[in-house]
Amino acid sequence: MKKLLFWLYILWPTLFYGQKETLRIEVDIRGVRCQGGSGLCSILGEQSKIESNSYILKGNENSIILVVEASSKSIQNVDFFVQEEDFLLDKNTLLALGIDPKWQLLKKGTYAFTREKEIVKVIIALAEI
Repeated sequence: MKKLLFWLYILWPTLFYGQKETLRIEVDIRGVRCQGGSGLCSILGEQSKIESNSYILKGNENSIILVVEASSKSIQNVDFFVQEEDFLLDKNTLLALGIDPKWQLLKKGTYAFTREKEIVKVIIALAEI
């Protein structure tokens, strides 16, 4: 019995956290009204015909991580991600990510990012509306 309890104690976190999948939602970052520029302009659905090299993941309870797969040359002289206009995330997207829909607003502004080889990650805190 002690051995069984020992193994349950060891494996318990794995049963809950080990099976957790990270939801990846494709996004379009072509700027204001998707006409060029910088910033998030739309959330792409599964039916989208646009091939995207960028997506969002859940950060914490009120943040998202914007991930952009880019060649090192395309991000060589860029130091910040610029969101040109406020952007409201769809409530269903937030629910799918596991974020409370009250955190719906991505405010315009300049956001620092980190580079990992050819991947750029921007952590964006969402605001309440």
